[in-house]
Amino acid sequence: MDKSEVKIGYCGFAGFGAYCDDIIYYAIKQTFDKLVDAKWINLSKDITPAKHCDLVIVGGGSLIGAGTHKPLLNLFSFFNKPGKLVVFGTGMRMRETILSKKISKINVPMNETEKRFLVKLFKKAKVKFVRGKLSEEKLKELKIEVEGVGDPVFLLEPVKISKVNELACVIRNIPKTDIDTNTDLGAVHKWIADFLKKNKMKCSFLSWVGWKNYHDNDYYIGRAISDLYFNSEIPVFRFNDCVSAMNHLATHKYLVSMRLHAYLLGLINGLKAFGIQMQFRKFEDAVSVFGRQYDKFGVIVPDLYGDIPEFDFSKLVKPNIDNVRRELIKRAEEVVALL
Repeated sequence: MDKSEVKIGYCGFAGFGAYCDDIIYYAIKQTFDKLVDAKWINLSKDITPAKHCDLVIVGGGSLIGAGTHKPLLNLFSFFNKPGKLVVFGTGMRMRETILSKKISKINVPMNETEKRFLVKLFKKAKVKFVRGKLSEEKLKELKIEVEGVGDPVFLLEPVKISKVNELACVIRNIPKTDIDTNTDLGAVHKWIADFLKKNKMKCSFLSWVGWKNYHDNDYYIGRAISDLYFNSEIPVFRFNDCVSAMNHLATHKYLVSMRLHAYLLGLINGLKAFGIQMQFRKFEDAVSVFGRQYDKFGVIVPDLYGDIPEFDFSKLVKPNIDNVRRELIKRAEEVVALL
């Protein structure tokens, strides 16, 4: 096949306005563009163009499991080319996070349709790996053998930029179905405010939801926390695209993030970073490729009604991202060999 005619379909959450999901697509596409000349088709919202693709990549983030991404469930109605399907670092949706003793455990099981789909997906995928060791273990419970290699965002190299800012806080909205509230902002956001007051660092809030998108709640949550708890003194930044958001994040020395891929980009860019895990155990899953002592890499599950712990940025351990990046590039080369 003439590689210039190749059409690669990508199915993730790209294009919905969340930069964490857009940056995964960006990382995969940037890597593959160095290896093959191809036209990319985003299947994240509409899977039907898969019938025109020579290869389909199922990417990130937490696409599979309880609440499998709906367009993905219809993949095999439009794409059945043997040896041309890839699962590239997707993650399981594990609704098992316990946010505090006062919040009930969220545990929504997969239905039978989702289970059958997963078995078929991994059976047909020629190159396949998942985001982390927790996803790997969950799939083994379904007798699906697949390796947890790494999140695709680890393909990205550090941004070459000066670190002129101190602390970035990537805030997010939490659906009321996932958490109870004791203030207008919710217990999570009060916890963040108390954390920032205790640590007394010069901070700015970053919104990782596209401001042109209707789902622009992160920005307004940041504004509300700044207004309510800090006399509007903490600035809130929003961005036009995921690359702008990534580049600005890289100008900071420290990070507290409620969004996974902002946290991972913090690690990539050498920030001392804490990741606040709220749902799906995805922070744990992503760093499990470095080891199971999640707290030493900065992953925390807050006790929303307990005391704010002492967070010592100096004690955080830098993960070996280079090894994971090399393995991801190797897998990308295996995918290109399918064309």
